[in-house]
Amino acid sequence: DVQQHHTKRGDIYLICSDGLSDLVSLGELENMLRQGQANLEHTGRQMVASANRNGGLDNISVLLIRVNS
Repeated sequence: DVQQHHTKRGDIYLICSDGLSDLVSLGELENMLRQGQANLEHTGRQMVASANRNGGLDNISVLLIRVNS
């Protein structure tokens, strides 16, 4: 898919495979992002660990992007 969005400084985008989105609820992902804004690498690792704890049934890919300007 290709989409266009207006961004602002500080926005964080999560791009992930269904290996994450099928196993971790949207609410849990939102909480991880809110709590882990300072360290996105750590937050991404937490997301993968959470999916693995919930079964890890598929490949899990996570990309977190912060808009800096």
